[in-house]
Amino acid sequence: MNKNGFTLVELLAVIAILALLVIIALPNVLNMFNQAKKDVFLTEAKTIYKEVSKKYISENMKGNKITNISNDNNKLDIESNDLEYNFKLDSRGNIKKVLIGNDSYCLNGKFSSIGELTVDKVTEGKCEYIGPKSFEKDSLKTIVDAVIEEDTDLYNVGDTKEIDLGTYGKHIIRVANKSTPSECNNENFSQTACGFVIEFVDIITGSGMNDSNTNVGGWSTSKIRNFVNTQIYNSLPRNLKRGIINTRVISGHGKDDNDNFVTTDKLYLLSTAEIWWQDDDTIKNDTARDVTRQLDYYKFKNTTVTNISPVIKSNGENNPSPWRIRTPNSNFNNYFYFVHTNGNCSYTGADNIFGVSPAFRIG
Repeated sequence: MNKNGFTLVELLAVIAILALLVIIALPNVLNMFNQAKKDVFLTEAKTIYKEVSKKYISENMKGNKITNISNDNNKLDIESNDLEYNFKLDSRGNIKKVLIGNDSYCLNGKFSSIGELTVDKVTEGKCEYIGPKSFEKDSLKTIVDAVIEEDTDLYNVGDTKEIDLGTYGKHIIRVANKSTPSECNNENFSQTACGFVIEFVDIITGSGMNDSNTNVGGWSTSKIRNFVNTQIYNSLPRNLKRGIINTRVISGHGKDDNDNFVTTDKLYLLSTAEIWWQDDDTIKNDTARDVTRQLDYYKFKNTTVTNISPVIKSNGENNPSPWRIRTPNSNFNNYFYFVHTNGNCSYTGADNIFGVSPAFRIG
């Protein structure tokens, strides 16, 4: 009796066909599983996004102004299946930057609304933090971008960084201010100590306020104003210059002028009240002392005309040197204030050559 069955060749053919079908179908099956996991991740990410807005409102009602919400800072009270999240918010609670991820998927970028969280924005793999880390180590581009995006939590008042000014050599800058009180919005108030202010820690070069011994016209017509806004400004690194904003500068006047001077500058010298505590009688002859404020750096250092060490700056040889400020002495027609080598407030003739150490704002 003949028995019907498969030959070896037929079996091998069937196996080959099945293997081919598996090879064809497997990627689609895996893709379906992967897509399902992405969808679950995205759903959880959107939940976290919603909770961040609620968290900001809740904390704001308690009087807490928060600009960062993460697993370690202002943590959300929800189950997130071990998702890591980090949200940067501006002062109005608008979400500026989002990072949500686990070991498999990541959402990282600027998403201003929950509708922008879509599956095509989900990348595979663990999130890598991209953003500011420290003022000292970050590139100038990263620093400027962080300030513009209000992502400066990791930059502290007093942080320093070295920059190269080409012809004028290498110098140190520091974060001198981060706060913006309400008076900064007043058009009759100087913006020179408002927002993200950077000042030079050391002295770039020397100059007189004017070639002749006069303070008529004050800062507004001074030789040194033109010098810092052309020569020094043009020597700054390109990636730093692109972030420097125009600043409303209100400056005092001397004996032969009647009104304070208002200018718009990229770079400016500091005034007496921006350095020393403005209630000190020693600087009472600064007619613009009440239309500006002390920089955060000097305020945190409790700087007054008797606590003067935070004001001392050095030249290239690391020796304490006098440096210019923009304020005329209102009792005279030829004197401007300056910072003495020991940090004292003093004044001298407009044509005397002292150190130049300007400030500027990023925004």
